[in-house]
Amino acid sequence: GQSVLLDAEACGLDLAQGGRLWVDAAAPGDVMCPLGMHGQSKKLSDLLNEAKVPAADRPQVPVVRTSPTGPVVWVAGIRPDERVRTLPRTRLLLELGIGKD
Repeated sequence: GQSVLLDAEACGLDLAQGGRLWVDAAAPGDVMCPLGMHGQSKKLSDLLNEAKVPAADRPQVPVVRTSPTGPVVWVAGIRPDERVRTLPRTRLLLELGIGKD
């Protein structure tokens, strides 16, 4: 969807030290573990293909990472990563969303 709730600590963020996330476009060879695939990894190019995102539009799809070269936590509007999903033990929620400007 257009917004997602993630486990902030799994994304490398905490209340005391804060933290940052990076947003850019998918890079060649990017992989993630899409939510619902039981920890199996998938190439972002395949994920975007299955989501029927036209090749011309893919550079505009925001990809959220823990650092410039860090793991992908959310392909905005498409799928979060399994490893940052909220669990009963999650103590700090992170809500990310995309809006129209």
